[in-house]
Amino acid sequence: MKVLLLEDDPELQGAVERRLRASGFAVDAAQGIPDAEFLLSVNQYDCLLFDRAVPAGDAITLVRRLRTEDVLTPVLLLTSVDCADDHGGPRG
Repeated sequence: MKVLLLEDDPELQGAVERRLRASGFAVDAAQGIPDAEFLLSVNQYDCLLFDRAVPAGDAITLVRRLRTEDVLTPVLLLTSVDCADDHGGPRG
């Protein structure tokens, strides 16, 4: 199974990537939306594992765009958002 991991924290990205590989997954990793968009344009994935809040945007916006392009790959969102009403805005 091939996974695209979008995570901007290098330490967390490395830990998740190592764990996925140890579990037998093929993993491509991106640290930002532009990198993820490029990888999506040249590869097919079985699953997308996205950190919600990354540099240059919110991964939900990327997922919405992918859905309008009929990309139906399953997506898992990682987030530190602490309530359902949080729409990715500034934290106080």
